[in-house]
Amino acid sequence: QPGQAIFLDAGNLHAYLHGVGVEAMGNSDNVLRGGFTPKHVDADELLRIADLRSLADPLVDPTEVSAGEFRYDTPGAPFRFTRWEIDVPRIHTAGGRELLLCTSGSAGSTLGRGTAAYLAAGDCVELTGPATVFQVAETG
Repeated sequence: QPGQAIFLDAGNLHAYLHGVGVEAMGNSDNVLRGGFTPKHVDADELLRIADLRSLADPLVDPTEVSAGEFRYDTPGAPFRFTRWEIDVPRIHTAGGRELLLCTSGSAGSTLGRGTAAYLAAGDCVELTGPATVFQVAETG
């Protein structure tokens, strides 16, 4: 449902069937394609490493940590994943490396629907809204 997420560990196959998805993953050079693409698919290697067991409940419902700020649990991942529903101006200072992605509305003069921004530690941005902005922030 809108606003929900799924959390999959390494080796889990997944596909987008409809709707909009924002995918965040740790730094890796071992992504394998499973099909439905004209790009190379290494089926033997995919079958060797894939975990084909069904997951009992991969759904993640967000936790509202403050007004308009929703955190998604990412156990063991090297990042934190957050959704901001911007309806009043918000000043944000990056605590480390971050990516911001605006999926609806306009969050300011340089961050509108379909655009992203990289923030280094200490960078400051004013998000004005109304907009939906996803934040992927490194942890540790």
